[in-house]
Amino acid sequence: MLINCPECTHECSDKAFSCPSCGFPFKQNITVSASRSNRKKRLPNGFGQISELKNQNLRKRFRAMVTVGKDATGRPIVKLLKPQAYFETYNEAYEALLNFNKDPYSLEKTMTLREIYEKWSIRHFAENPKRGTKSKIKMAWDYCEPMYDTPIEQIKPSNIRTLIESAFVIRNGKRKEATNVVKQEMKQILAQMFDYAMEYEIVSRNPARDLKISLPIIIAKEHIHFTEDELNILWQNSDQLVVKVILIQCYSGWRPNELVNLKIENINLQTRMMVGGSKTQAGKDRTVPIHPLILPLVKHFYENASRENSEFLIPFSSYSRYHENFERCMKRLNINLDHRPHDCRVTFVTLAKKYNVDEYAIKRIVGHAISDITEKIYTKRSDEWLLSEIEKIRKV
Repeated sequence: MLINCPECTHECSDKAFSCPSCGFPFKQNITVSASRSNRKKRLPNGFGQISELKNQNLRKRFRAMVTVGKDATGRPIVKLLKPQAYFETYNEAYEALLNFNKDPYSLEKTMTLREIYEKWSIRHFAENPKRGTKSKIKMAWDYCEPMYDTPIEQIKPSNIRTLIESAFVIRNGKRKEATNVVKQEMKQILAQMFDYAMEYEIVSRNPARDLKISLPIIIAKEHIHFTEDELNILWQNSDQLVVKVILIQCYSGWRPNELVNLKIENINLQTRMMVGGSKTQAGKDRTVPIHPLILPLVKHFYENASRENSEFLIPFSSYSRYHENFERCMKRLNINLDHRPHDCRVTFVTLAKKYNVDEYAIKRIVGHAISDITEKIYTKRSDEWLLSEIEKIRKV
């Protein structure tokens, strides 16, 4: 037989020991009624409930319960206040609920940093679906491993400082210290995770944003183009995967992060055109012709990606992965170790200038802003014109 719970009015079995919705006890000789004090000092809506258990054997007869949501019918869902739910007087219970609502915390306060990351990352990756963004965050998260199982409410700014300043991972059996770029990313994602925890009232403050940490300023090195001898070495080793990627970049001018995020749906092998790009208004969704020299390389990656059901042309999941493989390649081929992936873009512009590619064609291909109004607004350029211009570049 179904009865209505006198506490929350939900229907439940008359054989139940307590209400499955609010926890109201149905045991004999325990009855519940609203405290007279509650009628005098009524709690604001949504703050919770206070009930008096009419049992003379109980010393703490006033039970405080917190509203954590509503069910499908709009009725409140309540849980026992933690760490203490039972009080000797109504006023003590009332004060505890008021304090909770002034500085709310999760009733699942023992959540670890790992659990927060799992919840936060689902939402964050849905809002920021770029492959490079995911890979960068996951890489920084790897360095947070020493704090994975730490209860989030126990984490202080000093703990985060120690974590970041001594961050390292073990890869291929070797210890790898976190770079300053990675350390900045660690602080950023921790701050965002604590913002998420505050939003859901799991913690009341953000220790990552409270932390002031100064990292050395990285002075960027000047980019250098690949020499003719170095390009020849790359062509001689074009059977290697990372070399294929480097050559595609050298003869197309993509930024490294743009290259690794190219989608095969935006590659047309018949018209020899690629569409992609980011960072600036001039660089977004720009059309880049496929130079005849790299057409077999692009086709190789296109067919592999199609066969493996990958939406991306290049098999490196992020700029950092490309950078790591790039550095190993330079060392393996005994090429100048000062080279970085962005040097491939510099190489393309250098080659284009050498072979007298039209200045505006270069800007359109690499995504640089065009200030000339006549060229930018009134001159319409075709894909065929871009192809004819890029084909001026010859193999060294």
